[in-house]
Amino acid sequence: MSDLRTEETRARKRRRGMSLVEIMVAMVVLAFGLLGVAALQVRAITEGSGGQHLSTASAIARNRVEELNRVAWDAVEINDTAGLWSGTTNIVVTDETYSRAERINNNGATAALTTIKSIEVRV
Repeated sequence: MSDLRTEETRARKRRRGMSLVEIMVAMVVLAFGLLGVAALQVRAITEGSGGQHLSTASAIARNRVEELNRVAWDAVEINDTAGLWSGTTNIVVTDETYSRAERINNNGATAALTTIKSIEVRV
């Protein structure tokens, strides 16, 4: 008979479940995990927006360099600026305004009397 009671007591203890303290600890751990996920989501959105602006600025600069490459070598547009940046040009792309400036330097003549020009575009 005592074996039967001992088995009943053991069975009751196994069915007892979790205590309130265990549930509270689990909730705190879950809350910290969810806060971490929320912070990562905000960071991902911010970085994605920054990457989009960087890509747009890069495309604007690349397009300007391509425009200047199509200009005649002795055109006024690509004269040496003596290390100074040109006046800024504002470019609006999807409700964002980007400022663009360029600097053109003659790097000197080579042996064949060819002038090499360097073009820098800043956005």
